[in-house]
Amino acid sequence: IREVVRIAPRAALMVAPWPLNKKAKIDYGRLLRQECPSNLTLVPTFRNPREDWLDGYATVLETLAEGIDLRGARPRRGTVAIVGYLMDRGEGEHRGNVKELGRICRALGLRLVSVWLSGGSIAELRAVRDAGVIISLPHGRRAAAVLARRLKADLIEAEIPLGLGRTEAWIRLVAAGAGRQRLAESYIAKELGRIIPRLEWVVPYALLNRKIAFSGDPYMASGMASLCSEIGAALIAAFLTGASSKARNPANIGAVAQPSASQARAIWKRLERDGVDLLIGNTDAFALLQPKCPYIEFGYPSLRHHVLREEPYLGFEGALGLIQRMSNAFVPFAARRASP
Repeated sequence: IREVVRIAPRAALMVAPWPLNKKAKIDYGRLLRQECPSNLTLVPTFRNPREDWLDGYATVLETLAEGIDLRGARPRRGTVAIVGYLMDRGEGEHRGNVKELGRICRALGLRLVSVWLSGGSIAELRAVRDAGVIISLPHGRRAAAVLARRLKADLIEAEIPLGLGRTEAWIRLVAAGAGRQRLAESYIAKELGRIIPRLEWVVPYALLNRKIAFSGDPYMASGMASLCSEIGAALIAAFLTGASSKARNPANIGAVAQPSASQARAIWKRLERDGVDLLIGNTDAFALLQPKCPYIEFGYPSLRHHVLREEPYLGFEGALGLIQRMSNAFVPFAARRASP
């Protein structure tokens, strides 16, 4: 703890007690205050040993929301904060997503003052105190509610703007909550008018009637299913890396929550036998399933695909980028199969 404080004196320091130490009633809060009184020191309390990584992320955000210093708060009309963004690595897709969300807010005449989490500083998290509206995303619902209560700010519960239709819905919901409906409709029309012509040739050439499987974050699965439908493809299966619940299990697709290795391999073998054209998933999914079909890496960990530039996957620009990655996945695969 002392070494961390020496290296990063302005950091927020969090400690998660091991279950045994928690039962022994060790006062981590007191220890942290003694060793680093000038730091924001918090002790996340995990409610249930069966909680998964989604619960852990949500608990960390909630703990931050309860403990962060909001003195001098001045929530203002026309200012928003987004709480519950999943920042799973510090690469360009996330910098791009944060920038894209800011671009959408500006188009609605809103100023995005803080994103939880964005890979920035504690000062940027504290900037939430100026937000008149808190936009809640699924990975941080409880934290968003805490901040809205503490700031007496309006709360908008939105889904993840993944895909064209989900982005339209996100914009309309935020605009309605902030009284910016007219700006929303003109912005949506302008963006679709820019994007749809770019898809007219690639969709029938590379994507129409493709069967796609997804492995990853349950909160992303519904958006991925929606995006597949928009390009004439179908998401036929999803391996969800979080606990099963109605809130996380997308409807109308073959979704399996936290399958065992043997179960996942058996399902994948059946999918390959029946016909699957593309797998979208993280490095672990590829290592486990060893797909014979094309694939794209998406989600954490992503050890073969790195993003140095700002390349979002959320919003309109992000939908365009994901469709580009999907279509490009088939071209080199076809070339490999055709080579002697």
